[in-house]
Amino acid sequence: MKKVSLRKFLGIMLLTSTIIFACKKDSFILNKSSSIQSFSIPPSGYNTIQDYRNQLREWYGEALAKSLNDIRVRSFVKHKIAENPTIETEFLHSQFMNEIVYSGYTFNEILAQNSTQPDSLFSTTIPTYDPRLTVLIPDDYSPNNWDTSNYIPNVIAAKTEYDDTNSIYLAAFDTTGRINDIISSNQPNNMVIVIAETETLIPFEKPYTGMN
Repeated sequence: MKKVSLRKFLGIMLLTSTIIFACKKDSFILNKSSSIQSFSIPPSGYNTIQDYRNQLREWYGEALAKSLNDIRVRSFVKHKIAENPTIETEFLHSQFMNEIVYSGYTFNEILAQNSTQPDSLFSTTIPTYDPRLTVLIPDDYSPNNWDTSNYIPNVIAAKTEYDDTNSIYLAAFDTTGRINDIISSNQPNNMVIVIAETETLIPFEKPYTGMN
């Protein structure tokens, strides 16, 4: 696997400033002053909540990468990223986790089917401990150009302590769930999906109606 970079990947996603957009009915705001409740004390075995969130993102990245074997899941992810009218590169797990992807299965259930972790990881644990976990495509790429019939991206788990001034090793997953260490300072050769933390408004939730 070629080395992949997050230097340009997260862009606005990891700025320290909060970005607030106009809010309409059926939308909601996530920002640093929001009332979303999350646990700040990690479970036993983890020194900090940041360590635990890093682990959650790796488990999530592995499950999502394996789930992307199915074109219906790829289409769902592409659709959810592309439909956002203000931030065209991300969608929030907690907002869309209960949406039906195909055959009555929710996004949560599909991730759970492709994970060795308890099903509650996706329905309860992540919304509780990492409620801002987001699935994004780097700014260098457009979801509208993703040919879901012919291309399956790898999934990278961004660390909570990541910033674009330091080179660190990150976990990347392919469709077998195999983990590869990559260096954050190198530029990507192909589109990837990144699991990170949103700092922004996620407005205008819409039901998923199937592949385009």
